[in-house]
Amino acid sequence: MRIGIEIRHVQIGESGGIVPLLAGVLDRLFALNPAHEFVVYRTMFNRSVIERDHANACTIVLPVAEPWRHLQDSIDRDPVDVLFRAFPTLDDLIFPLSRQVVLIPDLQHENFPQFFSNSVLRSRRLAFSRVLRGAGAIGTISEFARRSILRSPENACTDVFLMPPALRRDATADVSEGAAEMAERLRAIGPYLYYPANLWKHKNHLRVIEAFDLFLKQTGRSVAFVFTGHPEGWKDIRRRCPHLPLHHLGFVSGRDQQAIYRNAVATTFFSLYEGFGMPLLEAFAADCPVICSNTTSLPEVGGDAALSCDPTDVAAIARLMASITASPDLRRDLVRAGRERLTHFNWDASAAELMAALARVARIDRPTAVAESPLVSIVTPSYNQAPFLRRTIESVLSQTYKNIEYVVMDGGSNDGSVDILRSYGDRVRWISERDRGQAHAINKGFALCKGEVRGYLNSDDTLMPDAIAKAVGFLVSHPDCDMVYGEANYIDREDRVTGKYNTADYTFSRLMLDCCVCQPAAFWRQRIAIETGPFDESLDIVMDYDYWLRIAQDPVAPRGCLRRALRHLPPPWRLRRARILLWPLGTSAGRAECPSQQFPGQGAETAVDHGAGTSALVLPRW
Repeated sequence: MRIGIEIRHVQIGESGGIVPLLAGVLDRLFALNPAHEFVVYRTMFNRSVIERDHANACTIVLPVAEPWRHLQDSIDRDPVDVLFRAFPTLDDLIFPLSRQVVLIPDLQHENFPQFFSNSVLRSRRLAFSRVLRGAGAIGTISEFARRSILRSPENACTDVFLMPPALRRDATADVSEGAAEMAERLRAIGPYLYYPANLWKHKNHLRVIEAFDLFLKQTGRSVAFVFTGHPEGWKDIRRRCPHLPLHHLGFVSGRDQQAIYRNAVATTFFSLYEGFGMPLLEAFAADCPVICSNTTSLPEVGGDAALSCDPTDVAAIARLMASITASPDLRRDLVRAGRERLTHFNWDASAAELMAALARVARIDRPTAVAESPLVSIVTPSYNQAPFLRRTIESVLSQTYKNIEYVVMDGGSNDGSVDILRSYGDRVRWISERDRGQAHAINKGFALCKGEVRGYLNSDDTLMPDAIAKAVGFLVSHPDCDMVYGEANYIDREDRVTGKYNTADYTFSRLMLDCCVCQPAAFWRQRIAIETGPFDESLDIVMDYDYWLRIAQDPVAPRGCLRRALRHLPPPWRLRRARILLWPLGTSAGRAECPSQQFPGQGAETAVDHGAGTSALVLPRW
């Protein structure tokens, strides 16, 4: 099996405990599975995540610019059977999400949204929702996190497995040599408590320091407090309490950190939220007693080897600090229990669980337009289009995809259109009656339909035989995607190409410039149609443009506030093309839309190329 490993978003230091988790589990994954080939997609900045070379693992460095296009290019050139993702992300990959195993360490953003900026919170919700809805399997790092994922209203994935971390190799290194400078710094500090954590809000530093201040006042002990991790924000904290013996050492090496653990009176870890709690294992390995929170995953990790309390109770934290610093016997008991606790975690077990999940996902039967065939509803609005109507109808009836309900809404034509409709007998459902215009006809048609996928085809448009099959095939294999659209060329009556429709990669700001979504090349799911509502019947020619804008916006959010992730599917996925013909507005195409207005007297050929330049509106459920 050829397995892709994507770690682009992992940053040394910035990504916290994910880095040692990946370093440990991937090293054992490669070593334990020599018969399989692994391809690691990384950046130039996170090379050290892969600690050792393995004969069955190669590396591809993704550029900073357009990383997802380059990743998809690489997969197209050298396909993989399954892809492991180190963190949920919004991307432009065409590689199906159902063939991906994604690591979700926790759902902290849902429990403490106040700890994230609006932009970060929105992007996390979109990315996580997409994974929860469509991933082949989800790996996580504690039973607490697993239960949280399974309880999430967003989750549709039933394969949620555990791949918890264990000790890093350098966590048991001999620190008698190589850490002399750190040892000297620690001797100068004197007895100290240790908190190994970046200064993130959920790490609860302010409350812990408040408890430390209370502990010193109540006991009068001469104990300092040492911190490590990212120093951003430390100056502000230090200004609040200049009288306290606080020491922030910044980022430290694994060897130096072991020296810090081994010389500390105790490790404190009163975080408000943890998916696992790697510092507990590191402290156990260094024979350092632990006091920590009694919430989220920490009781599961610490067991009876740690003293714990409510991390929001300052007085309780201060009491634990007093207990652990006062009793050598208590510290010895906790050290002994910590050593035993370490035996519950090992890299081989986590690597085996990950490999089993990769194998399961690789074996999953892939949905195709043939094997899984949702009903597709196509509506054709028409009025006095007899010269072109039969071509349109035939292009729908001759589709290679067969599960189609087709409705023609005629506006009371008097040019022979009704005779054409009658000639099809029960093969075409049609109604001929006066309407209030094109949008009204489309809305009436969709009101009669039950399809899970929708599209409308004007009566001067034609589809190539596999157009709907390609659209449905993509939507079926990408359950997180709710709408796809393709590119377009303008043609004249003799089918000669005269220009190209201004289709573009999707962004909301790009759509605000002009209608970059080609209407006849667009197919969308019923669920989004229900949310968005009907086409605006007050509009004569831009009802499609209005509709795309409404799809892209949250119906309950303030105006202009987007809630939906929108994704471009890049050019490498080139399959066959489907095309649609639009005839002249000034002559027979009385209902032709924007393209004919831009090129008066010309028709248009729309190429539905669900691959080459195709865009997809990815609309996560909330």
